[in-house]
Amino acid sequence: AVTVSHLRFGPRPIHATYLVKRASFVACHQFSFLERQDVLEVAAPGATFLLNAPYGPGEVWGHLPREVQQVIVEKNLQLHVIDAHHLARTLGMKGRINTIMQTCFFAISGVLPRDEAIEKIKESIRKQYARKGPAVIDANVAAVVRPPREDPADPTSPRRDAAPISRAAPLVLLGVLVSAWALASLL
Repeated sequence: AVTVSHLRFGPRPIHATYLVKRASFVACHQFSFLERQDVLEVAAPGATFLLNAPYGPGEVWGHLPREVQQVIVEKNLQLHVIDAHHLARTLGMKGRINTIMQTCFFAISGVLPRDEAIEKIKESIRKQYARKGPAVIDANVAAVVRPPREDPADPTSPRRDAAPISRAAPLVLLGVLVSAWALASLL
């Protein structure tokens, strides 16, 4: 399943129902979505792009579809890469990557000071997983990490995107951004 979250942050409450059309932060939690939808369509020039990929920062560029590389270069996006699935498995969290991706978001987005965000995430983890026991809490707290940064070069990939999902598709099919419930629990 695919989820799209349109999150807006500001010093005062935001009482608006519009969707974000120019995002300063875009995250893709599933690498395969890059081949099926235009995940970067809403990325503003100079935006931050957080990518969960099964490749390290030194090798991810060659695995991106050429069209994605082109958008990253043309929009001068800041690409951050993490293998959240590998980290989750290493920490005994199976395939659950929410805590990892949430931490990455706060570490690189600047919405909150990094140290403050990490403390709030840890508090949230302890509260949210209290009934699951110390092992689950400890694994999630250990997942609070900072992702490496990948500097994009010129597009070189011979890979091309598959046919994208139509813009007429329900919003639920158009991409994955940060989990709204996870963020809401911290603010």
